[in-house]
Amino acid sequence: INSKRVHLFILHDKEEAAYFLDDMSNFIDRDQLHFFPGSYKKAYQFEETENANVLQRAEVLNQVQSGERESHLIITYPDALYEKVIRASD
Repeated sequence: INSKRVHLFILHDKEEAAYFLDDMSNFIDRDQLHFFPGSYKKAYQFEETENANVLQRAEVLNQVQSGERESHLIITYPDALYEKVIRASD
């Protein structure tokens, strides 16, 4: 995609989003694709976070904010979107 924009794809659940990411990686440069996961091991179980997912969420946001690439395609699902993200200034 040669557009200078951020495109957000929201799929029904984590599994569908992962399949869509895999499909898209066959057509689009992998550097443009970002998977934005939920940070919890299981939805609505807030006591168990998945540290790798927390890091991945932060990396996606940092890459989009950095402006290094002109186009970003973010693939996610509703459970990952409802979680708040803490800014460094907070």
